[in-house]
Parts: sequence; structure tokens; C-alpha cells
Amino acid sequence: MTLEPGEVRAGAPSVAEPLHRGSGPTVLGSQAAAAPPRSPLLSEVVVALAPALDAADHNAEGHALRTAVAGMRLAALLDLGPLASAELFYALLLKDLGAANARAKAFHAFGALAEPAERRLRSADLTSARDSYALLWALLAARAPLARRLRNAYDLLLGSRRRVTSVERARAKVAASVVIEMGFSHGTAHALRSQYERWDGRGRPDGLAGEAIPLSARVLAVAQELARLAEELPPAEVRARLAAEAGARFDPRLVALAERLLAREALLDELASEDLERLVLELEPAERRTVLSAGRADRLLAGLARAIDSKSPWTAQHSERVRGLAVGASLQLEAPWQLGASGRRCLARAALLHDLGKIGAPNGLLDHAGKLTAAQRAVIRAGDALAERVVRRVLALMERALPTDTFSALASPVGHGADTEELAPDERHELVRGLVRLAERFDALIAPRPQRQGVAPAEALARLREEVQDAPPAWRAAQRALERFVASPAAAGLLAPRRFDPTTLVAV
Repeated sequence: MTLEPGEVRAGAPSVAEPLHRGSGPTVLGSQAAAAPPRSPLLSEVVVALAPALDAADHNAEGHALRTAVAGMRLAALLDLGPLASAELFYALLLKDLGAANARAKAFHAFGALAEPAERRLRSADLTSARDSYALLWALLAARAPLARRLRNAYDLLLGSRRRVTSVERARAKVAASVVIEMGFSHGTAHALRSQYERWDGRGRPDGLAGEAIPLSARVLAVAQELARLAEELPPAEVRARLAAEAGARFDPRLVALAERLLAREALLDELASEDLERLVLELEPAERRTVLSAGRADRLLAGLARAIDSKSPWTAQHSERVRGLAVGASLQLEAPWQLGASGRRCLARAALLHDLGKIGAPNGLLDHAGKLTAAQRAVIRAGDALAERVVRRVLALMERALPTDTFSALASPVGHGADTEELAPDERHELVRGLVRLAERFDALIAPRPQRQGVAPAEALARLREEVQDAPPAWRAAQRALERFVASPAAAGLLAPRRFDPTTLVAV
């Protein structure tokens, strides 16, 4: 996406739109003050993130929750133990962690594809003439240069099919590695890696067949297809579609169990429930429920940030750099603007989530080499609105997490003596918001983009200095602190020159 001099993407600040007036995820809100005193469960935070993961794969909001309901109802019929059920529970909710990277890889390989074509890439049987020709026409219809479309057609019909298979390998690799980084089990990672394998052995990424596919992955495959079909079709058609794929895409035993559930109609009522979140939380195995600790919250967001940044080769590790810049600047704040330990923790989390709104944005916009149109900016703003809602809720939950001492790896409290602050809540909110937005703007200016090279740090700071002249005092304090941090040796690693190859997507 374009970052012209004096301009940033829609929803981010610019000279024309002062930094402090831009829209963006709310850092702290009234929900935090009104929250109950108990520490939240890990599952509550994952459920709160579900709308963003739905957006990552362009699913209707609530799709991940409906998948979780269907999958856990199937698990109950299989009589899985508490551990296996808990691993499946989180796999169902986090199934689309690799979607942003896979969609980006598909865009750079094939161009802009229609939604049905994206689905065919995941599940097509490439040994079937019918599936191959259906995928062929979808690739030829992509919005891409003719030469690229012809190369892709040749690769699919006569070549190694490397481009097609690489997309799902990227999805599987990113999802499995990110979920491990978040602190979940290898059982959950195996389910995510193998969710697009086929019972007949013609799936991806590893070509597993039958019982060699992890049971959790087989349940996930049936559950997400059931949930998707139920969003669009009447019950009889849902059963017919699943039955048609039994023994090919899906485990026939699981399809038979799904048909039993659909025949009772209670499952369809649950999938249509307006209180899906409560239902999903009740389906988590009680023996494996985990109270969220502050350290686990930080680990969860660090993994999510890497999944977000894998959306584009131009933003690799961008969120981590923004966190480093924002937290580093917070240690340079002068009185009376110092943040205590809780403020710095909130700042680090807000920095990691600041780009959540782009997770579902088309790569044609994110990697756009010209100015965005009004319609394109509206798409970006819609993502920002979703992000604001999700981030507000997630940060409010994490404010109540059990305290731990693991945050020292993210932001050392050294430099301010006592870990207390005298800022009013509104002042802290504005200061944290300013630090995140200035750090984001600075990193965007010094990094290369499709249409330009990055500017020197001194020039980027000069632009920020001009842009905050009329900003609130908290923003001006944040800007001065950022200048001091950038001038310090501690910032050297964040300022190192970076080169990007737009044809190579980062795999976590």
C-alpha cells in the first residue's frame, strides 16, 4: 500500500490529517474500568480474537465460533479425553492463523482470485481432471498479467504444480509454527498443519491419507465445512454435500456422525444462536481451562503479530519493530509523562495489535504501488473499525491477567525507579496511543515500500516533529521521547537498513 511523503494508509495519521486525530485501535476504554475483578480465561481472549481471524480468511463473522461448536459436538460423540478435546478446541478457533500468509502468497503467485478459486486451491484433487480443469479456469480468470496466467496454467497442467501446492504449504507452516509460538500444544499444531489433507491421500501439504491424518485434523476439516455450508444452504443440502465428499475429502465415519448431528436439528439451532461466544466457552473441557497470565498474554500477541505481518513481504516483523520503538521511547519520557510497568505492558500489547485491521485486507491494496482510491480507502477503514472493536476488548481482558515477571523480556522497567505512574487514565490512554502511532509512522517512513525507498531516520523524525506541532501535550512528549530513543545505541538494531524482495513472502 502506498505511503507517499506526507501520507499514510487510511486510518493512519498524515500531515493532511494530524496524527493525533487519526482513527485506529483504541488502547484503553471504558470496558477496562467496568471489567469484573476476576482474571480471564485463555479461551475468553481467543474467542475475542475470533472476528479478526474470520476476516483473515474472508469468512463471515462468527464462522470460527460455529466451527468450534460443530467440532466440539463431533468430539463429544468420539469420546475424546480432556487433553485431546482441549487441543481440538483451540485448533477449531485458531484454524485460520495461516490464512493471511496463504492469501498473500496466492496473490503474488496468481493475482487477485475470486473467493471460489481460493477455496479450490485448498481442497482440489490435482489428480482429478474435473478438479484440475475447474482450477485452471479459475486461475485463467484471475486479475493478473496474461503471461503470468499462462505460466500458472502450464504449471498446473504440465508442470510440477509447485505454485499451487506452495500456497497450502505456506498456510500449514505458518499456522503450525505460530500456534506453537503462542504457547499451544503440538497436538493443536498438528491439527492446523493437516486440516487440508484429504482422506484419499490427495490433499496438502504432506499427502497424508486415512488414519495417518491426525484425528483432530479430520474433525476440523468436517466441522469447518459443515459450518460453512450451514451458513449458505438448507440442512438437506448440507448433508448431501458432506456425504458426496465422504471417503474422498473427509473421513466417512466423521461424516456419518455429522449427519446424525444434523438430523437432530439441535446443532443447527446452536449454529444460528445469537450467543455463540457463551456456547463456545461452555464447550471448552472444564478440566483443561487455563487462567490467563500476563506472560501468556504477551506470548499470544507476539505470535499473532507475526501472523499479521506475514500478510505482506513489505511488513515483515513490522509490528515487532513498532513495539521496540514504542517501548524504547517510553523509557525516554520526561516527567510528568513516565509510564509505570502496567502502562508499558499495555503499550507493548497495543503496538503488537496496531495492524490487526489489515489482516483481512486484499494484498492488492496493501502492496499497491500508487495512491488509493476512495473506495479502496473505505475497505481499509472497515478493517480498522473491526480492529478497534477487537483490540479494545482484548486489551481490557488482558489488563486483568494474572501478573507475572515475564514481561521483562519485552520492556525492562529499569530507568524509572518505582513502577508507578501519576497519569490520569485519559492521559495514559492518549500517551500510549501517541507512542504507538508515532512508532508506526516512523517505521513506515524508514522502510522501503513498493513505490519508494525508505527515508533516513533524521528525515523521518523531522516529518514527525512537524506533524505533532498542534497535537496534544502527550503526543509532543511522545515525539521528543522517540527522538531521544532513536539517538541512543539501544535503537541501532531497529534502524538497520532492510531490503525486501516483493516476490518472496515471509514464512514464520
